[in-house]
Amino acid sequence: MYLLIGVLGAVFILLSWVFETIEGVKEHKSLLDIRFAAIYLPGVALLVAYSWYIADPVFLWLNTAIAIFVAFELWYSIHIKKVHRKPLAGAIKASPKQRKRKK
Repeated sequence: MYLLIGVLGAVFILLSWVFETIEGVKEHKSLLDIRFAAIYLPGVALLVAYSWYIADPVFLWLNTAIAIFVAFELWYSIHIKKVHRKPLAGAIKASPKQRKRKK
């Protein structure tokens, strides 16, 4: 019975990550603050190791899946920021004063 409660809790947590990730990818937006993910990912990796050590299948499964989601979101966030930075790097827009001077 308790294992079922743990599995259901893990399923709800993972569903929230799935929906959030899909929504971010659809909208082509950065999903995570990179600093947050850089701290969170090692933490969840340590929880995976601890779950393995205590032989808890629910937390092992949950933390492994979350680690995969965070790694993907970190990669995607870095990729999106690079993609959106490229067009802006060379584009310098004229201020309203500069536009009036040209006329």
